[in-house]
Amino acid sequence: MSDLKNDGWYMVRQKGSHRKFKHSTKKGSVTVKYIIYIIMEKVIVNVAKTPEGYCASIDILPGWVLGTSGSFDEFKIELQDSIDIFVEWAKEDNDEYPNVFDGEYYFEYKFNVESLLSYYNGIFNSSALSRLTGISRKELGLYVHGRSRPEQAQKTKIIEALHRIGNELITVSV
Repeated sequence: MSDLKNDGWYMVRQKGSHRKFKHSTKKGSVTVKYIIYIIMEKVIVNVAKTPEGYCASIDILPGWVLGTSGSFDEFKIELQDSIDIFVEWAKEDNDEYPNVFDGEYYFEYKFNVESLLSYYNGIFNSSALSRLTGISRKELGLYVHGRSRPEQAQKTKIIEALHRIGNELITVSV
């Protein structure tokens, strides 16, 4: 937008997010969809699967823990509600809290490997995940049941495989 203005274009009309520009010496007009990007801060949520639901902690909130039963979608709702209440009470009590919660933010969910594999266990069987990651079914089984912890290289293989699938699914249409 600033490039147009710097080149001598000026706005002649606007409707919604669309703006029409003209130039004093150049023919024609230019219509631009103007989007305001809000920079949102990332809040990392450490998530673990429990037998009945999920539990979470946030490193920037020492001592804050959330435990829920139910689906991951229900967990996400409870997470936001819990943060909202935490901030509300901190304000009422004049307690300090991270200022990220005063602006625009989003959650990034960081699963431990056991929870991640457990979460997707009904979607990918161990044979499919083994083919995608190059990690043996036996080794994956040890991770799922918490009998062994993967090294960083194995974690990377698992995450990259899941991201590849996600990226492929995004491009699919019917």
